[in-house]
Amino acid sequence: MTAEECDKGWVVVVRSKSYYDVLQVTRSATDDQIKRAYRKLALKYHPDKNPNDEEATKKFAEISNGACLRALRRDGVGVS
Repeated sequence: MTAEECDKGWVVVVRSKSYYDVLQVTRSATDDQIKRAYRKLALKYHPDKNPNDEEATKKFAEISNGACLRALRRDGVGVS
C-alpha cells in the first residue's frame, strides 16, 4: 500500500482522529507495533465476527484506514 492509495482514507480519518488514535498506539510506535495493533483490532471488530453490528462495521472501516499509517510513514508523508 502506498501513501497515494491511502490518501482518500487519510482525509476521512483525520477529521475525527489520527491514525495513531485509531490504532491505539503512540506516535513513537515501531512499524511492528503498528502492525500488531492493526491486526488485533481488525480481528476484534471484523464484520464476520460481529454480524449485524453496525458500530463494529464502522470501527472496522476506521481501523482499516489506520493500516495506511505504515505506508504513510514509510513514504515520508507527514502523519499528524
